Order: sequence, then structure tokens, then C-alpha cells
Amino acid sequence: MTLPLTQRVMDAICLDHVIPTDSGLHLHRDGMSALTDDPLLQAAFDVVAPDGYTYVTLGKGMTEAFDDLAAAGTRIGEDGVRAPGTAGTHGQRVARGLLYQFLNGHPDYALDRMVERPLGAHGLSVADAAARADAAGLPVDILATADLSGVDRNRLIGFSRDLRIVPIDRAQLIRVVPRRHWAPDPYADQTKELLDGVLSEAYPSARIVFDGQGGVRVGLPPVLAAHAYGEVLRRLGRPLDARDFPKDSQLVRGYGDLLAAVAGTDIGSHTLVQAGDQVTLAINDRFGVSFVDPGTGQATVFPADPATPIRIAPLGGEMDLETRLLDLDADRPGVNVSRQPVRHSGAATAYHEFDATRTLDVIGGAPSRFLDRIVEAAARIDQSVVVIGSERLSDAPTPAELAALDWQLFQHTNNGGVPLVITRGKVSPELSRIVAHYKGVPLLKQTAGSGTGFSLDNLWVGTGGATTVPPAKEITADLLAAYAGRRRVSELDKAPAALSSFLTTPLENTGAIRSALAAHGSALRDLRPQIKDFGATAGVFAAHAAFLDVLDQDPVLADTLLTYRAGGDDKAGTLFAAVPALVTKPPADRDAGFAAIDAITLGTLDDGASRAILKALHLQLKGADDTVVRDMIYSHSVYLPQEGRTQLIRGLQELNKQMPEHTEDLNKVALYVTTCP
Repeated sequence: MTLPLTQRVMDAICLDHVIPTDSGLHLHRDGMSALTDDPLLQAAFDVVAPDGYTYVTLGKGMTEAFDDLAAAGTRIGEDGVRAPGTAGTHGQRVARGLLYQFLNGHPDYALDRMVERPLGAHGLSVADAAARADAAGLPVDILATADLSGVDRNRLIGFSRDLRIVPIDRAQLIRVVPRRHWAPDPYADQTKELLDGVLSEAYPSARIVFDGQGGVRVGLPPVLAAHAYGEVLRRLGRPLDARDFPKDSQLVRGYGDLLAAVAGTDIGSHTLVQAGDQVTLAINDRFGVSFVDPGTGQATVFPADPATPIRIAPLGGEMDLETRLLDLDADRPGVNVSRQPVRHSGAATAYHEFDATRTLDVIGGAPSRFLDRIVEAAARIDQSVVVIGSERLSDAPTPAELAALDWQLFQHTNNGGVPLVITRGKVSPELSRIVAHYKGVPLLKQTAGSGTGFSLDNLWVGTGGATTVPPAKEITADLLAAYAGRRRVSELDKAPAALSSFLTTPLENTGAIRSALAAHGSALRDLRPQIKDFGATAGVFAAHAAFLDVLDQDPVLADTLLTYRAGGDDKAGTLFAAVPALVTKPPADRDAGFAAIDAITLGTLDDGASRAILKALHLQLKGADDTVVRDMIYSHSVYLPQEGRTQLIRGLQELNKQMPEHTEDLNKVALYVTTCP
């Protein structure tokens, strides 16, 4: 028997109906006075449990506790099945009450080592044992049978004749685990002293626990895994993915066979495990068999129903975990990403720089106390943070803010990172789409709570985090660490260095743009077709693409576009000044020029006012219907506030002087600007 003999355990054992045996504890229904009438007592003394486990055997009358429960899918302790209870015969009620009292009397860490072993000619099939395990919330061990039908193979663990873990097909003894264990998280809230004591020797490895939320824990319980490996994983851990998984691998059938494969390796060895898209690390060392996710620093959560077969790749050599993680980094193809400084343009500004490539970017505006809290919390994570400011929870990001977000996420992921996006406003479909494009980027948002304004009392929830955590009232280091994970690397394809440098240079920085052209002009022209492959929205790099398009075709227009992006008191006037030359060109060249002007207003600048007027003028010059021209202006009304229209109309009037032959066209556009709702 391997139970830790604490006072609570002793109290549970010292029931009048519990007899300690060499392998565990034997329960009988009718008390000590009837012990001699229990024909199963001797069998309880004869069975041998696998190392580290406590067999719970049921004597005379106790198996009645399961009558009708298994078929009904009910567990001991649920739906009134408690002492004294009202369901079933008197004998059933007594047996269920005793079993419930026994199980409820033990701490979770004791229950984690308990396994029921049916005695005598029980006649249980594997399917029967599975139903019984579900009813008790404990695993059940039975002699192996060839018929495994009706039971998910992921619920089975095999043992050899000498009680070593072996593949199911070679097993002499089969353990069937419940779909819901009585104690799914057995070491939660336990003291460091207790955890140290438990890990002073190897933990029993034959452990598969379904968490009831679609996940499975295999091997060392999560709290023990965090206690044993947490410090090293926090320092050196990073997410594993298909790039880490070798081509040569082995197929295993279910989590029981996975345990057998890892338990059969040498102490001090490690194995990579791939279940679907998930790659994790298995450890066989002095603590037992563990499965850890180096990206979260926690025990691996496997899918309850893997969509694809599980594959393993044993790693050569015996070494400690720290050395193994360093080796995995050294062996990973493409882990050394060429990083570039993070730049800001349009609605995005840099609030804090953690290092040259890790920043806190702000899109829109937000109070400094709010941002300072995030800076403090983000100091512990190794990713950049992008904050979208908002005055109200119902405010969705503007088109300019979405373009800025797209641009910042491109930079961070192209540097190899997986930044964390934080917003207090509404998560619009377009915001979700942009975040989803940059695979793996977590989004943390504030929902309505007890606070107001930028109060951190409101609840923070998120998607895409490295670890699932409950809603939080405050932004803390632990919350950001849970979502950001550790050393996560973007899976997106990276832009070539010259193109990346060009796309992340704001066109407003004319000096840097001209320097890039001088250094890489030929390469950039060749790379121009690839621009469409980057960014979540078509417009984010449209201005850069348009500039390259006109660079050779119309150098004068190219200079005009750069002058426009560089700014000034009359940005629209700069573009208007290019129109007289355009209207004299052949139709195809004129259309290309207007398309370039349209594109140059996009991206982080998002000058919708100039865009609307010039698109409308282009339509008017092409003879479009008046309604189409008017609708082009009206559809951009958000960019045309009343106080800004005067200067735009003056610009059209100036064009009138230069293009008197198009007075009627220009006057119509001016009218639509004036009457725009």
C-alpha cells in the first residue's frame, strides 16, 4: 500500500468497513462482525498492485454499489447517490454510501494513486470495466482480454506480467481510466513541502486523466510537472512545432501505448510527441514520465480525441532538461530570424521600447496610467504588445487604426515574434480577421464589468492564448504571460530582407525610401509581385506597391507621391496638382496614374478625403453616371467632416483654373463634396 499516511488518510482507512492489505484497501459492506463471511478477502490479500498504486478491492456486498449506475452513466456522489440516498435497494444504498464516504474521506492526492481491482469471477469485459470506472471516478484494472470493442483505446493502459507498462496488444493486465476522474487535479493548492516530498521518488506513470473539457493529462500531474520543471521551462522554454519534429518517427496507438513507449526509454531521455498539430516533449527521469509543453511551461494538455495518429520521435542521448532545450534550439531550422527595428506610422506610436525589436505599440490613444500598467506587466514576457485604445467598450477600431494594426503585426511577425494584441473596444469582424491572419497572435479584450472608462476592474478575456485562463479583473504579469507564452515563433513566411525593410519604412520618411531605392532598387522591382502576399488587408502595402509601379513609368508622379506622403499643410493639394498632367495622357496611362494616386492614400495614412475626391473626379472624367460619382463621394462621408471641406473645395477651384475645359466636371465633384451628408 502506497498511501501517504496523513491524519485524513488514516481517518478514511479506519472505517469499520476498511481492511488494509498488502496491495491497498479492502472494503466490505457489513462491518467487522461479518468479515469471516467475506469470500473475497483472501483474494484481496493475494493481488499485487503496480508500484506506486493502491488497489481498492470490494468485498461482499460492495459491488452492489455499481448496480444500475454504470448503465445510467451516473457517478458515485451524483444525483442523490450519497449516503444514505434514496435510489436502489437497501443493500445498494448502503454500499454506495460506504464507497462515497470512503472516497470523499481521502485527499485528492491519495485518490490519484487509487485503482479498483475487481476480485473473483467478476466476468467484466473491458466495456464493463469502463462503465464501472466512470461510475466510481477511479481507474479499473482487469486481466487482459482480446475484445477491446466499445471502449476508446485512449482510455487503456497495458501492463506486463511483471507489472511494467507495455503496449495494449502485449498486455496481461489492462487498466481502464474513467472519463471523469474523482480527482482530476490532485495536487492543486498543496504546499511546497508536500510537493517536494512526493517528488523525492519517481511518481507512478500509468496515469491518463480526462479533464472533462476536451483535454487529457498523461503522466505526471500538472502541478507536480510545474514544480519539477517550471523554472527551466520559464527560462528556456519555447513552443515546439512541426519544424522541431524529425522526419523519422514512430506511430503509437493511443495514450496508453504512448506511455509505454516513453516509459520504456532510458532514464534521462526525452521524446518528441506529435498529436495533430501539437508537438510536445516527453521526459523520462527521476520524477517519472512527464509530458510538458515548453511553450507554456506547463504539463501538456492533449486532445481527448486526437484527429490524427500520435507519432513519437525519441531523441538521442541522456541529458537534463536544460541541455535538451538548448539542443532543440540549436537544431531547429530557421530559428535565427533576421530582425529589423520596429517602426511606427499613422495611428501607431511607440509608447515603450523593451529592446530594439520588442515594443509596446499604441494605436489610437490611451491614458498613461493604463499603458504604464501594461508596461509593468509585459516586462516579464518576451513578445511585443500592441494596444488599441478606445474611449468606450462599444467603439470599434477605425479603418486607419486597423491599417496601423495590420502594419505593426506584419513587422512583429516578420521579426519572428507572436505579439499580443490588447483592446478595450469592440472586436469587429475586421479586427478578428486581421488578428487571425497572423497565425497564433493572441487577442485580449476588456468586457463590461464593474469599472468605467479605462478602469482595470472590468473583466479581461481573450482568444488564441498559449494557455487557457479564466477571465481576470486586472492586467497582470501572469495574465499576459499566460496569453503570450514563451519564446513563441511566428509560423508565417517571412518577406525577403530587402522587401521587408522597404515595406516597414513609412513612405513619409522620404530620405529612408530614397536610400532603400539606391541600395536595393533593382531587387525591389523584381520583388514587387510578392507584395500582395503580405499583410492581412489588400490596402496595407498598396501605397508601397503603387510607388514602385510608377517609379520607372512616371518619375515625376513618383516624386509627387513621395512629396504627398511627406506631409505639409495641403496634402490633398499636392495630389490635385498631379491631375492636369494626368488628363493629357492616353486613357490607359491616365487610368494607371489615378490608380497609383488612389493607392498612395491607403495604408497607415488612410487619407479617405483625397481618395474620395480623386476617385470621383476620375469617374467624372471617364463619363460615369452622375449617381455613381455622387455615391463615391457620399460613401466616404466619414472622411469629410464639415470643417475640413473648405480647403478641399478650394483645391478643386484651383484645378478649375488649370483645366478650364473640365470646369463642369470639377464643379459637379465640388457640389457633391459640399452636399455630402
